[in-house]
Amino acid sequence: MVKISATILQNTGARSIMSALKVAGEVRFVGGCVRDAVLGQPAVDVDLATTLLPEKVLDLLKAAGLTARPLGVGHGVVSAWHNKQRYEIATLREDIATDGRHALVAYTQDWAIDARRRDFTINALSADMDGQIYDYAGGLEDLHTHQVRFIGEPTARIREDYLRILRYYRFHTRFGHDWNISARTACRENRAGLSQLSGERVTEELRKLLSLGNPMPGCKAISEDEILADIIPKLCDIPALEKLLEREKFYGPQSWLVRLAAWGGQAETFTEDFLDQFVFTRTDRADVKTFSTLDFQTLNHAVYHYGAPAVRAAVMLRAAGQELPKCMQQIDNFRIQEFPLRAEALLQMGVKPGPQLGEILRQTENWWLETNGLAGEAECRNYAATLATVSSA
Repeated sequence: MVKISATILQNTGARSIMSALKVAGEVRFVGGCVRDAVLGQPAVDVDLATTLLPEKVLDLLKAAGLTARPLGVGHGVVSAWHNKQRYEIATLREDIATDGRHALVAYTQDWAIDARRRDFTINALSADMDGQIYDYAGGLEDLHTHQVRFIGEPTARIREDYLRILRYYRFHTRFGHDWNISARTACRENRAGLSQLSGERVTEELRKLLSLGNPMPGCKAISEDEILADIIPKLCDIPALEKLLEREKFYGPQSWLVRLAAWGGQAETFTEDFLDQFVFTRTDRADVKTFSTLDFQTLNHAVYHYGAPAVRAAVMLRAAGQELPKCMQQIDNFRIQEFPLRAEALLQMGVKPGPQLGEILRQTENWWLETNGLAGEAECRNYAATLATVSSA
């Protein structure tokens, strides 16, 4: 039998959970953490599966002094914590019925049945505490040959959960070499089913794709196959995304939101309705709008008000090629300092409270920024006094 030797086997939280459960049933590492361990990559999440029912899992974990609670009512998943790290423990399941979004499941004792309900062969691996791998779908061979294949017939698996379409493009981008023709054809032919999914699930899957080191293969294929044409039609500007990724090689990677804006054509023309097609946090929504519309012709002003990361994103997204090096250098050289003039100083100069005071402060601050923050308090007071004289004349 194939074995793994990886840091996952020394994960103290996972081993504590497994030790607590193995007294009454079988428990293994499952899914992505096993796949990544085989490849020698660190696991982002460590997931476990067991033959025990959720109620028994909760009782045994609590008896072992571990914090645990049920998650996903009806799906047999328990969450547990160890040293602030979260683990999910799922009871073995089989799908009884599916509707393209959710599945009605029944518990099973059969590891092979549980493995076959997963999406891709490379995600159906499991391993015990000793590192012995169990492969019921040919995932090990596919990992070594860089193939991403659905378990069973692609169309049938996709229609169980249409999110698997986007997951296919993401997993191929990360692990695949040559595209699997039958899988990609099935994705293309069933793309209308994506309209059944919630905006949260689609947004999260795109976040994962665009957070990869090089998301281009998946993004390009999604655009070519018109996978999202019915729900996010603007997500097709491959040249803009290519330009951004090329710039990242010299100036460092940007967030998935900047890449999304490029792919969605926001570098050329920003539209609020583009943002409405995703489920963003308030901060994410504001960030996309900021670096898609920010006026970086006065870079010092922009860095001062929005911060260097946001301005750097805007420049990488939208600056003309000949402007880019100069803009990046200016951003790096600018040192944000505290504006030395306060409203109290203007009041002492005789400026009355109100809109005029705020406007004088704003204009003086802009002038101070044009000096790269070198002007001191006295110089700012003199400049403000001139403005006050003019405005009162």
